[in-house]
Amino acid sequence: MVKTAAEYQKAYRERKKARDETFLGKERARAKGYTKPIHAKTKKDQAFIRERTKQYCQKYRSDFNVQNNLIPQLNTLNI
Repeated sequence: MVKTAAEYQKAYRERKKARDETFLGKERARAKGYTKPIHAKTKKDQAFIRERTKQYCQKYRSDFNVQNNLIPQLNTLNI
C-alpha cells in the first residue's frame, strides 16, 4: 500500500520526536510563524477576522445547544 505525502510527513515527525528532544520546541516555533498578531494587521482585516470569528462562534454555540437540547427531549418521549 502506498503512503500519501501526509502519512510520510507524519511518520517523519514521529521519528524526529522519538530521536530529538529539541524537536518539539523547534516545531512549535515553526508552526507559530504561520500566524500574525491581529494588532499587526490593518483595521479592515481586523474587522473582517473578528466578524468571521464571531460567526464561527455563534454557529458552534448554536450547534452545541441543539445537540445538548435534543438528548433530554428524546428521553422525555420514552423512545
